[in-house]
Amino acid sequence: MGPGTSGDPIDSQDVEKLVLEVLRLRDLIRGCEAQIGELETRLSRLDAQRAISEDLWQARTDSVERQRDDAMTRASAIEASTSWRVGQFVVRPLAMLRTSLRR
Repeated sequence: MGPGTSGDPIDSQDVEKLVLEVLRLRDLIRGCEAQIGELETRLSRLDAQRAISEDLWQARTDSVERQRDDAMTRASAIEASTSWRVGQFVVRPLAMLRTSLRR
Protein backbone atom coordinates (compact mmCIF):
# COMPACT_ATOMS: atom_id res chain seq x y z
CA MET A 1 0.00 0.00 0.00
CA GLY A 2 1.13 3.53 -0.67
CA PRO A 3 1.63 6.28 1.86
CA GLY A 4 -1.51 7.35 3.63
CA THR A 5 -3.65 4.45 2.40
CA SER A 6 -3.54 2.52 5.65
CA GLY A 7 -4.72 5.43 7.70
CA ASP A 8 -1.17 6.36 8.73
CA PRO A 9 -0.34 10.04 8.47
CA ILE A 10 1.77 11.11 5.51
CA ASP A 11 5.18 12.33 6.61
CA SER A 12 7.27 15.01 4.92
CA GLN A 13 9.45 12.44 3.13
CA ASP A 14 6.37 10.91 1.50
CA VAL A 15 5.17 14.37 0.48
CA GLU A 16 8.59 15.16 -0.97
CA LYS A 17 8.59 11.89 -2.95
CA LEU A 18 5.12 12.63 -4.27
CA VAL A 19 6.09 16.18 -5.26
CA LEU A 20 9.17 14.86 -7.08
CA GLU A 21 7.02 12.26 -8.87
CA VAL A 22 4.52 14.92 -9.90
CA LEU A 23 7.35 17.12 -11.22
CA ARG A 24 8.88 14.16 -13.08
CA LEU A 25 5.56 13.33 -14.67
CA ARG A 26 4.98 16.99 -15.57
CA ASP A 27 8.37 17.08 -17.33
CA LEU A 28 7.57 13.82 -19.08
CA ILE A 29 4.27 15.25 -20.33
CA ARG A 30 6.00 18.40 -21.60
CA GLY A 31 8.57 16.27 -23.39
CA CYS A 32 5.82 14.22 -25.01
CA GLU A 33 4.02 17.40 -26.06
CA ALA A 34 7.24 18.68 -27.63
CA GLN A 35 7.66 15.39 -29.50
CA ILE A 36 4.08 15.61 -30.73
CA GLY A 37 4.77 19.12 -32.03
CA GLU A 38 7.92 17.97 -33.82
CA LEU A 39 6.10 15.01 -35.37
CA GLU A 40 3.22 17.22 -36.50
CA THR A 41 5.72 19.59 -38.15
CA ARG A 42 7.47 16.68 -39.84
CA LEU A 43 4.15 15.24 -40.99
CA SER A 44 3.16 18.61 -42.47
CA ARG A 45 6.44 18.77 -44.39
CA LEU A 46 6.04 15.21 -45.65
CA ASP A 47 2.48 15.94 -46.70
CA ALA A 48 3.66 19.01 -48.62
CA GLN A 49 6.38 16.94 -50.32
CA ARG A 50 3.83 14.26 -51.20
CA ALA A 51 1.55 16.87 -52.75
CA ILE A 52 4.45 18.24 -54.81
CA SER A 53 5.38 14.71 -55.93
CA GLU A 54 1.79 14.00 -56.95
CA ASP A 55 1.68 17.26 -58.93
CA LEU A 56 4.96 16.39 -60.69
CA TRP A 57 3.73 12.87 -61.41
CA GLN A 58 0.48 14.22 -62.85
CA ALA A 59 2.35 16.76 -65.00
CA ARG A 60 4.63 14.00 -66.33
CA THR A 61 1.66 11.72 -67.01
CA ASP A 62 -0.14 14.54 -68.85
CA SER A 63 2.98 15.21 -70.91
CA VAL A 64 3.37 11.55 -71.90
CA GLU A 65 -0.31 11.31 -72.79
CA ARG A 66 -0.02 14.42 -75.00
CA GLN A 67 3.04 12.93 -76.73
CA ARG A 68 1.15 9.68 -77.30
CA ASP A 69 -1.86 11.54 -78.70
CA ASP A 70 0.39 13.61 -80.99
CA ALA A 71 2.14 10.46 -82.25
CA MET A 72 -1.19 8.75 -82.93
CA THR A 73 -2.48 11.83 -84.78
CA ARG A 74 0.66 11.91 -86.94
CA ALA A 75 0.45 8.16 -87.60
CA SER A 76 -3.20 8.52 -88.65
CA ALA A 77 -2.28 11.41 -90.95
CA ILE A 78 0.52 9.36 -92.52
CA GLU A 79 -1.75 6.34 -93.02
CA ALA A 80 -4.38 8.56 -94.63
CA SER A 81 -1.89 10.13 -97.05
CA THR A 82 -1.81 9.18 -100.73
CA SER A 83 1.89 8.33 -100.63
CA TRP A 84 1.29 5.84 -97.79
CA ARG A 85 -1.54 4.15 -99.65
CA VAL A 86 0.49 3.96 -102.88
CA GLY A 87 3.46 2.61 -100.93
CA GLN A 88 1.25 -0.06 -99.34
CA PHE A 89 -0.13 -0.94 -102.74
CA VAL A 90 3.43 -1.53 -104.02
CA VAL A 91 5.05 -3.00 -100.93
CA ARG A 92 2.31 -5.42 -99.85
CA PRO A 93 2.66 -7.72 -102.88
CA LEU A 94 6.45 -7.66 -102.52
CA ALA A 95 6.16 -8.62 -98.84
CA MET A 96 3.81 -11.47 -99.74
CA LEU A 97 6.24 -12.65 -102.43
CA ARG A 98 9.17 -12.55 -99.99
CA THR A 99 7.17 -14.52 -97.41
CA SER A 100 6.23 -17.16 -99.96
CA LEU A 101 9.86 -17.48 -101.15
CA ARG A 102 11.08 -18.11 -97.58
CA ARG A 103 8.89 -21.18 -97.21
